[in-house]
Amino acid sequence: MSDPSGSATKLSDEHLSDIQFTLSKMNEADRRAFQTEITLKYCNGSACNAESRFGWSRKTVEKSCQSKTPKKSQKQMPSFTISKPKINPLMVGELND
Repeated sequence: MSDPSGSATKLSDEHLSDIQFTLSKMNEADRRAFQTEITLKYCNGSACNAESRFGWSRKTVEKSCQSKTPKKSQKQMPSFTISKPKINPLMVGELND
């Protein structure tokens, strides 16, 4: 449903009502996660658009979206250890031949 051109996706009044109803049935953590997903999907990640379209707190949406999408400095690099290869003493003679 997301528009590839970058403009926000149009939602009917029925969809907006369904989203608000769904939010009313969620606990706080689930509600923030849902708001983040809806903001990313239907508002191109814009907390300002989410505020005007859904009436949600811009600060809450911004905070949730920031925790969902890590900054470059927060990206985790793969964790691995480089160790020396173990040499089997029985094979040393074969390698020297």
